[in-house]
Amino acid sequence: MNPELKHRYTRAEISQMCGGSSVPYLPTRNGEVVCGCFEPEDLNPGAPEEVLFGAEEYHPVVEKTAELVYHQGVRGIAIPIFLKRAPKEWEYVGEYRCVELSRDPALLEQKRKAHPERGQIKGILRLVKVGTT
Repeated sequence: MNPELKHRYTRAEISQMCGGSSVPYLPTRNGEVVCGCFEPEDLNPGAPEEVLFGAEEYHPVVEKTAELVYHQGVRGIAIPIFLKRAPKEWEYVGEYRCVELSRDPALLEQKRKAHPERGQIKGILRLVKVGTT
């Protein structure tokens, strides 16, 4: 089953469609990121084109999945992206490919100042929409 543009799904439904866990922002299966699930209101105000990652406590899984999705993007692999619109409602917004991963300290500081409620930011992913889904 493929997601329908602008349709809303639960994380369990997304997991059934795409694979991977229903918890992380970049679920993986067999070492590949299978989709992106971002919260634009709280954690990623620029999503889906800009995704901020990192937390106060270091989480190696977050760093690893950011690297994975970037390297998939370099290889031309796009993933379905879902944005949280309400509790238990994630809207499918299309297929996106990661084209950049930045850990530039000046840019990170700029983003921290612009979004202080976000907390710690370790990096930024830039994604572009592909196709006409």
